[in-house]
Amino acid sequence: MLHAFAGELLTRHAVTDATYAAARDQFGEQNLIDLVAALGTFTMLAMLLNAFEVDLPTGAEPPFPRPAGDRVNAPRQLAHLLPALWRGVYDATRGSDEMPALESQVQILRKLVAGGELSPARLAEELRLARPTVSNSLKGLVSDGMVTRQRSTADGRSVLLQATGRGHDVLLAFRQGREEVLAEVLKELPADDQDRLVAALPSLDRLLEALEARADAEWAGRRQT
Repeated sequence: MLHAFAGELLTRHAVTDATYAAARDQFGEQNLIDLVAALGTFTMLAMLLNAFEVDLPTGAEPPFPRPAGDRVNAPRQLAHLLPALWRGVYDATRGSDEMPALESQVQILRKLVAGGELSPARLAEELRLARPTVSNSLKGLVSDGMVTRQRSTADGRSVLLQATGRGHDVLLAFRQGREEVLAEVLKELPADDQDRLVAALPSLDRLLEALEARADAEWAGRRQT
């Protein structure tokens, strides 16, 4: 009866005449008043905790076991969160007309700066992207003077791509800006959140290694077919 009374009040925001009469007969009117006051108090506390995202004190253990569904939903949450995080970092860092307009252009600059001269085919291979996608991204980098296209002196036929000095500078500025943005935003987070993020970094590194191994295997399988 207690559950029925509280459930109707919390979900329907009212109590039916039949439920009220049965609860009053069982508990008495004063106890029902105390019950409603307790429900209101705990509801108010829950709203305060939720609205201001109050976390457990440092070192405190959650009083209830983790629901089994949490781990099941982890892939879904990561699939949404990881690209959103990268996009947020990219958008917060770009902040200049000199920065590459596309995320793929940042990846192209990174590969060319690290690997030196690369052919378009080799670049697409290392980025695991289709050749047309790489070609479209390269157009803006070439026109902005960040990448050069030159005929190979070895055979005079193949094209080699190379990051220019400006391309190096733009990539360096992007990396520095990215670190500065993340440092500023991390400082704004509660200390507990900062500690959790630092503690999670080794796990994220292992996750990245596993994903890259899976991507290499998947890309190799596509090439064979």
